[in-house]
Amino acid sequence: MDRPLTFEAVDYDGVVSALAGNGELCTTLGPTGFHRRPASGLTEVALATQRFAWAGRRLRGPRHVLVDFGSLERRMAVDSIPCDDDDWTQALDYEAGLVRSELRHGDIVERTVSCVALEDNAFVAHTLIENGGETPRALRWALRYAFGEPGAALTASLEVGAVQIEYRVEDHLGFARLGCDALEGCGPALRAEEGGATAEIECVLPPGGSVAFRSWLQLSDRTHYAFPFGPEDLPEVERRHAEGWERFWQRSEVVTGDPMVDAFRASSLYTLRCQTTPWSVPPALAEQYWGAGAFHDEMYPFFGWLSANHAELARRMPYFRLTTLPRAVLRARSRGALYPWSSTEDGEERDPNGLWLTERFHLGQLAVCIWHLWLYERDREQLEDLYPVLREVARYYEWNMLERDRAGRLQTRACVDFDESVGAVTNGPFTVCAAIASLRFAARAAAELGVDAERAARWQSLAIELTGNLPGADSDPAEGYAIPEGKPLHYSVLGPVFPFFVDAGSHRARASAARIHAVCRSSMGWKPGLSETFEGHTWMWTAGHLGIVHAMLGDAARAWDAVRGGPMSAGPFLSPNEHRDAAGIVQVPWFTTGCGGWLYALHALFVQVDEEGSRLFPAAGPALASARFRGLRADRGVTVAARLADGRLADLQAEAPRAMSWAYRIPAGLVGPRPLRGAVKEDRAGWLRVTARLQAGANDLLA
Repeated sequence: MDRPLTFEAVDYDGVVSALAGNGELCTTLGPTGFHRRPASGLTEVALATQRFAWAGRRLRGPRHVLVDFGSLERRMAVDSIPCDDDDWTQALDYEAGLVRSELRHGDIVERTVSCVALEDNAFVAHTLIENGGETPRALRWALRYAFGEPGAALTASLEVGAVQIEYRVEDHLGFARLGCDALEGCGPALRAEEGGATAEIECVLPPGGSVAFRSWLQLSDRTHYAFPFGPEDLPEVERRHAEGWERFWQRSEVVTGDPMVDAFRASSLYTLRCQTTPWSVPPALAEQYWGAGAFHDEMYPFFGWLSANHAELARRMPYFRLTTLPRAVLRARSRGALYPWSSTEDGEERDPNGLWLTERFHLGQLAVCIWHLWLYERDREQLEDLYPVLREVARYYEWNMLERDRAGRLQTRACVDFDESVGAVTNGPFTVCAAIASLRFAARAAAELGVDAERAARWQSLAIELTGNLPGADSDPAEGYAIPEGKPLHYSVLGPVFPFFVDAGSHRARASAARIHAVCRSSMGWKPGLSETFEGHTWMWTAGHLGIVHAMLGDAARAWDAVRGGPMSAGPFLSPNEHRDAAGIVQVPWFTTGCGGWLYALHALFVQVDEEGSRLFPAAGPALASARFRGLRADRGVTVAARLADGRLADLQAEAPRAMSWAYRIPAGLVGPRPLRGAVKEDRAGWLRVTARLQAGANDLLA
């Protein structure tokens, strides 16, 4: 990354604030580097997320809302006149995990570098204020922390360099600790106040003079206890933060040569890292957007994490579903497992009543994650751990979702499919494909583990029969798959390719992908379908999903077109979002689903893992003739690094976790003057099948 991505007052949209988080503690920051409403006449949607959210800390009640851990608001006056803060620049430095803010108040310049510490549940900020004028200026700067829950019982105590606020909210106990100390110039005054605490600095800045100080807010509770720290501990907190982000970015790299795509990859990975909780990945780690519930959407970040070589983060999602399996079985009354549409960390439903609660395809997406974790890692113990989830999801489809029509054809019951805007549909494409995939994966896992032989045979038989009854499967292949009952076209017709891998690349699948690419194109990307609900909208989610499908089908030109279209609908800081509406306004900034799918689409151009193993460069066309990457994950824990020069392999390496014989496939046309090491066979489609002997560590695959 050449530089941080900047945002200025003239660009402010009233929606997007700078994201900072570590997966547990998360917030967005205003232009001051703290929480503050900018001077603007726009509707301040952005202000709603300028609160501290702490993953998993919820109140009782039907919606299980997140505890509001409050806000840190900075107020400043020069010569007793409050600053209006209407001249500012802000940058997100993704590489360092820092938000850099600069405000100009005439001759006074205020700079703050802030972050949520990656390895500690704390917010930390460094502030420098300089007087560039020729006259002394009286400065008053104050930072006010206010705990967010009005019914909380709070007890504050003043300590050296900090105010510690003990809180009690329902069954939550913990503390919030506000600290501030001087680095240069006058020191702060700290005081406890009703509902929070304040740090205040008052001084006169001479011409050319400055004042520098740092502030922090630390959170601790019974789930994640933190030893209270003071100013002497901050260097260690900041060192862990810097080293943590450095390790994070070292895992993998992709350089396509397209500056927007390469920068958006950084934005996407940062977005996911800030909001991947110890349990799963919510659409956004904020109460504002679905209360940080765990959705089926976690599948998209799962593939993004796994392909980017962050397997330890990807594993959280399948294991979260294992943890909450008993509640899902209880919800289905032991007829399989019915996971909630929007789950709390304990597995409880937290969505309001609505038609989306009839959707069932999400169960198949959970099965997809478990099976593909197996394909990537081939860890038998892991498969044994997670097989109960596959088993109960398959049982749910078998016992609750399958029926026969009057002609005896097997189909799924009527429910809402991926396109919620059209209501319930029988045999919706995502639902039927989810059923097929879940039954198949459970049967294959049972065979691998040597269990449930009779069930597995029945599941496999049901999957085969359902596959013959896909919507549109009996029509002209050139027409592609269809939405049943005359419902409007939607990109869910691509479900047979991804995420359910029911159709590996038939003429019908290719026709469906080409059709969606053409008719769902929007002014800045793609909309999900032809329902009036989506008219004029641009969904990043669709761009990612479409890119994945094209990459799976080997359509390099369309895959790259879809991938390049993703960032076009991004917001300030290249923030990923759910979509832009017909007016061009960003909806749901820092949306993990959209960027998770987009990340996987980008990585799938270069490396894919399927039932046979790994495919390298399955969709890297002429636009990527000089691309390079490292650390992309293949199967069996192997990671791959490569460089293309004029469309031919210049370098190809594999990093292996142990000595092994490893097989992969690669297009014959990519091989240049340096031949491949290992046993090589070419098939009729022009793919080379290579078996190489790898040693633990780095291995050159070119002779």
